[in-house]
Amino acid sequence: MRALGFAGCGLLRLSGYGGASKQRSAMRPRRLLVTASTAESTPPPAKSWKLETAVSNRPHPEKLEKGGEDAFFVLETAMGVFDGVGGWASQGIDPGLYSRKLSRLTEEQIKEGKDLAEALDHAHKNNDLQGSTTACIARILPGGKIALLNVGDSGLIAIRPSQGIYFKTPDQQHYFNCPFQLGSTFEDKVKDGIAGEIPVQSGDYLILATDGLLDNLHDIELEKIVKDLDKEKSGQNALDAIANTLSIRAQTLAVEDKYWSPFAMNASKYGYSTLGGKLDDITLIAARAVLSEGEDEVLK
Repeated sequence: MRALGFAGCGLLRLSGYGGASKQRSAMRPRRLLVTASTAESTPPPAKSWKLETAVSNRPHPEKLEKGGEDAFFVLETAMGVFDGVGGWASQGIDPGLYSRKLSRLTEEQIKEGKDLAEALDHAHKNNDLQGSTTACIARILPGGKIALLNVGDSGLIAIRPSQGIYFKTPDQQHYFNCPFQLGSTFEDKVKDGIAGEIPVQSGDYLILATDGLLDNLHDIELEKIVKDLDKEKSGQNALDAIANTLSIRAQTLAVEDKYWSPFAMNASKYGYSTLGGKLDDITLIAARAVLSEGEDEVLK
């Protein structure tokens, strides 16, 4: 059994990591392609797409005083989650400061009309704090599509109530527990992320989350929770229930020491043997794509 190093990347500079350049070339950014089987017909133009949302943020129990290290933003047509890298705490730096500033700067740029890559790149270049963070941002577009950009191991899951999960972003890791990240020391850039568009129908759910959720809750259980609550509740009540139920369930599983968690499964792929969840900050946005009737299709 190999001991797990939960500190992850620490403050490693990738240019100095043996073999890093080889790993990076094997994990170059790629566009997500929409196949004919998942594509949907374009809706009438005289309608407006928006996101209805609910947020749940549960900091690690030991980080409650500072509010944890995750950050997020929510707009009517865009949203994002950011997971500050905890290794900076060993240097006396609050990892949450960098993630919160990157979130705020990205939100400001999107409000000014920048696309996702431009917004995140500007935010990254203008964040003068020390630290690093993963980032996953998404925006609903005219015509019923979700544009997304993911750097690291946060992610987006798309669920159609009548079908189940039909899309999930792959995560990006340089090696186990060391995700791609944007920051003051790491050499990962926005262009190294995974970007693309996926089709949505009105009523589809989108779960945008940090790895505190994804490391602890299996897709099959997440899907069941969303589908069950969609049947039991409606409107904002359904979104609130989904966000709260998912985060509470993930936090419960995080402290189960006999649980074959997604985190443990991922560890086994890298030659580590462990059981149990991973206690962490948990931040998720439960969103529903909505096509409003009788409105001009204008992004707000």
